[in-house]
Amino acid sequence: MRLVIFHYHFLPGGVTQVVTSSAIAALSYLPDIDGITLVSGKKGNTKNIAHNIKAGLNSTVQDKSVIEYITLPELGYIADMEKYPDTVSLKETLLNHFGGDLWWVHNYHLGKNPFFTEAILQIAEENPEQKIVLQIHDFPEESRYSNLEVLHKYVTRPLYPVCSNIKYVTINSRDRNYLITAGIPKEMVFLLNNPVDCLKNNNKINYYTKIDNILSKSAPSYIKGAPLMIYPVRTIRRKNILEAGLLAKCSTIPLNLLPTLPGVSKTEKGYSELVDNCFNKKLIPGAAQAGIALADNGISFFDIMSAGKIIISSSVQEGFGYLFINSLQWEKPLLARRLDVINDFSNIFDPDLSYFYDSVNIPLSKTLKKQLVQAYDKKISELNKFLDEKIVLNLKTQETKVLQEDYIDFSYLSPVMQRKFLKDLEDPGLLNETRKMNSIKLKQLETMLSIDGITFDKTAIEKFSLSNHAEQIGNIILSLNNNKQAPPAPKKNIDYSIVASFTNFASTSLLYNSI
Repeated sequence: MRLVIFHYHFLPGGVTQVVTSSAIAALSYLPDIDGITLVSGKKGNTKNIAHNIKAGLNSTVQDKSVIEYITLPELGYIADMEKYPDTVSLKETLLNHFGGDLWWVHNYHLGKNPFFTEAILQIAEENPEQKIVLQIHDFPEESRYSNLEVLHKYVTRPLYPVCSNIKYVTINSRDRNYLITAGIPKEMVFLLNNPVDCLKNNNKINYYTKIDNILSKSAPSYIKGAPLMIYPVRTIRRKNILEAGLLAKCSTIPLNLLPTLPGVSKTEKGYSELVDNCFNKKLIPGAAQAGIALADNGISFFDIMSAGKIIISSSVQEGFGYLFINSLQWEKPLLARRLDVINDFSNIFDPDLSYFYDSVNIPLSKTLKKQLVQAYDKKISELNKFLDEKIVLNLKTQETKVLQEDYIDFSYLSPVMQRKFLKDLEDPGLLNETRKMNSIKLKQLETMLSIDGITFDKTAIEKFSLSNHAEQIGNIILSLNNNKQAPPAPKKNIDYSIVASFTNFASTSLLYNSI
């Protein structure tokens, strides 16, 4: 059996990491799968991924496995296209090249290429013999309203078909529950947690002194001799970097925040530059793009991890949460904003070594409140274009409730407002008031800075092993092949229900505003 894996690109990132590990798991543990074909809209890095999959197999499996990669430009992001693809032609291309194989499509309806989405939906409904698995990492309904608008403009049919030849796969229980509650039969929806490589950081050399010397000379706001709080992510809006900066600034123990990589996409570059500016203007202690600066000096990612005292995540949105699990492998304490996606594995964390917080509150001045009311009124009114009136009214109710308080969660501010508040913290009175509002999590942060000697127990994450992952893939394929009967027609408007599930005040946060 050949497994055809579709994604818009296989550039470095979360989906590519999952595809690589999943392919290795399937080929290693499922003997019926003897070939993988990677299909994407961009050529970049695809050859490397095919090589990495091959390298991850033992010699016996390597000899029997065929790994191919094909580039179809029509599958790329439409933002990079001069001419949009024709759906009819795209359907023919997909069926002619890959018809009859098992299709595994990642993020089929993200909103980056609605013509590919339309083609997949039409093929699923018109070709019942074509087996398709739709794995969703990121939903357009989850704060990606511009993507949702694109889908509404170009896609002619419901985004969530109910057909006998389709299975849905989510990477967390919350998303699976949303799909089932919306009206998709539970037999069609599977949970497939991302696989995690059960390897620890074996780097026993502590590179702190070398890193301290490098960054103290090159980063304007770096505090020489202070401990390192590592945020190993790209600088994109949903990672909410400035909140981590706020905690670093409020800590009574001097420390350095090190986000590792810049944001590089067109939509994130402005935010990344704003964060860089906050470091350069000494509004945040530490160093922006630390991973880049240190790599230029021969310091690897694991070298940085060896030098860190604590891992932080102030992210407001994750599909799975690799960083949380990775903190265990890196043998570092974790301070993180609590997200509902971690409910699937929250029991693996030691409460003495990991602390999850619900908000970072700041004083809400009359001036800031007025600005927020105006900004949220404008943003929510704009959502009228593609959200149901009932949902919009509910958002307005939530807005009124949140903004009537004398404090506000920092993540509800726009990036520009967040930068302004960090500048205002030069006022000692405001700094002290903010510290008092967040005293519990700041005390926990400062306690964690004194922790040493954590030992990684790989049994904590065995449920995410490649063998377990392959077993789940096998169950999904078996269910798809055994499914002979058409499922009952949905009684609800599934698309509407999914939007309603994901839409709340937090999902409309000004943090997501473009810069």
